[in-house]
Amino acid sequence: MAERQFPQLLDRPRKALPLDGPAAPLRGTSLTHEIVLAAHQLPLPHRDPANRFLAATAQVMDLMLVTSDDLLLGLGTIRTMKNWRATVRPA
Repeated sequence: MAERQFPQLLDRPRKALPLDGPAAPLRGTSLTHEIVLAAHQLPLPHRDPANRFLAATAQVMDLMLVTSDDLLLGLGTIRTMKNWRATVRPA
């Protein structure tokens, strides 16, 4: 399905992303009291702490959460996007 929707993205050669320095597209953050409180208040159908912290971090920091986990998609005020290249195996 992703191949039909975004063929231009799949045709590009893959490049390694710089993980540090001024041009890095990624940055780390600390687990703050605000994120922990938001994680506790999220209306998720399960209580997996890792998923709760990911979703709460996206919410608090106003980031888009890219995930292949259908339980995390469409969380109301949290912007989410389906990761079509990855799959989550049922537990």
